[in-house]
Amino acid sequence: MRNFVILYCREIFITMFLDLKERVKLEMKKHVKEKPFYDLGKKPHLDSIKSVILLLDGYLAWFFDDPAPFSQAIRQGALGREFALEWRKIEKVLQKIAYSVRLIPDAKKHIFMQGVYRILSFLLITIAFGLAITGPYISGSLTAFMYINAATIILVNLGGLFLVLSWKEGKRFAEILDQYSRTHPEKFKLKRDYLRSVVQKLIYSLAYYAKKQGKDLDKVKFKLFNAFYRGIAIVKKPKWFRKRYIVKFNPSELPF
Repeated sequence: MRNFVILYCREIFITMFLDLKERVKLEMKKHVKEKPFYDLGKKPHLDSIKSVILLLDGYLAWFFDDPAPFSQAIRQGALGREFALEWRKIEKVLQKIAYSVRLIPDAKKHIFMQGVYRILSFLLITIAFGLAITGPYISGSLTAFMYINAATIILVNLGGLFLVLSWKEGKRFAEILDQYSRTHPEKFKLKRDYLRSVVQKLIYSLAYYAKKQGKDLDKVKFKLFNAFYRGIAIVKKPKWFRKRYIVKFNPSELPF
């Protein structure tokens, strides 16, 4: 009986101690201010940071690029241990957003047509390029040479037309998703807010490490789909043939 009481008291003491320890940790976290940038290692490659920023920001503009080419390098610590751990959550969020989009009415049709137009454009322009190079060698007469030139011009124009159509399908796709996200804010809000905070932190990280590496922040330029972030100034706005902003840093808005 005595041993039982001792063991029981010991368990209560251990539980109380662990509970107190957790409370102390929570209190310490409240008073420790989170850094506005990631610890990306000693000397991260600035172009790699820019590429990841554009990838994640693209998802906020409904431009879904493949994160797979980035995953292996990030997991191996190309951007530091802290971001490698964060990347696990980021990948899941990107997958959930990309999968959820397939369930939106009419979205599938525009994704499919955009892919078809891109493939056709690539094939036609590739064939035209091949004819332009080999035309002078395979044409036996001036008439044949003129026919080849005419075919090349037609193929280039058709390829350009399909490229424009693919851009239009992409624009329509983005409009549908934007409208859906406005009418169904609960579907994407938490995921989009999280991605936006990650991109913001990466922008601050880019500025921090560029400054640390002795770069002139006024000369560091990078691309974004959206311009609602803090610490940036717009250099060039998107145009018909360019979907992205070109931006630089606004030092007065940086947190360091």
